[in-house]
Amino acid sequence: MIDQREFNGKLTADGGVVWDFPAQVVAYRKRLFATTDGHVTGQFYPMRSKRSDRQNRALHALLTPWARERGWTVDNLKSVMLGIAFGHVEAVMPITGEVVKVLAEPHSSRLDVGKFCHLVEEVLRVAAEDDFWLDSPEEYRLAKEKAQKLAGRKAA
Repeated sequence: MIDQREFNGKLTADGGVVWDFPAQVVAYRKRLFATTDGHVTGQFYPMRSKRSDRQNRALHALLTPWARERGWTVDNLKSVMLGIAFGHVEAVMPITGEVVKVLAEPHSSRLDVGKFCHLVEEVLRVAAEDDFWLDSPEEYRLAKEKAQKLAGRKAA
């Protein structure tokens, strides 16, 4: 039996859904169709605001190889990506009165699920523009499962 999954998206005024990662939704539904009689139950509820530990690890798993390849630190790359994804705001230094630009969203740990998904999408987009290929977290998971199945067949 296929495992149950949650997919995040945004409802539209006409009752439709714009999925955060639409290719993953389609791939899951195809696997579900292939392993069931095609009857499913859908469930919709407001998006939770807290991310799972797995989602938090996924961001670092995306950033680490890209940062290493380019000679950057993961924290610096994450800060750059937070700036690209959410922009900067001006802040006034309390003692000097100097106006400086700071990250509008300075900590990925404080992002809700929707903003976090946006950050991941931006990481994938900017890495591609930098000619560095990153597998999305779902693509990585599927490839890992496939490799484990293949290894299990070879061992048998």
